[in-house]
Amino acid sequence: MDRIPGSQVSITDQSTVPFSREWYRFLTGLYTLTGNGNNNVGLVDVQSAPIAREPQKSRHKVLPVPITVGASPFFYMNNTNAEVDAIVQGGTVSDVQYSRDGITYYSIALRAMCRLSPYDWIGIVYTVAPTLLIIPR
Repeated sequence: MDRIPGSQVSITDQSTVPFSREWYRFLTGLYTLTGNGNNNVGLVDVQSAPIAREPQKSRHKVLPVPITVGASPFFYMNNTNAEVDAIVQGGTVSDVQYSRDGITYYSIALRAMCRLSPYDWIGIVYTVAPTLLIIPR
């Protein structure tokens, strides 16, 4: 199915047909996708159907992974393909920082969990080494 045409694409095109080519392809794709008018599903059925949700994954066996903290300031990049939570605990920490690009860092709360998307960074400035726990999501 074609994507929804952008806001700059006019629905009408007076030079050809009542609909522009982009909107015609989109609406025809929707019509085909919904059964070409040959199904027994009506608007009330669609509105009252339960929402399909992905079943909740059990995470009780996913343990935090301790990361050995190197010399201060220490920087860790989430090099997995999944989001993780990072917790800095213990030690004498003076600053915890977050970065999306590994260049510009922003100070965040010292006593909080930080979510790291893939390739996000966390930086830790300390005098006594803390423990960095990485929790897969």
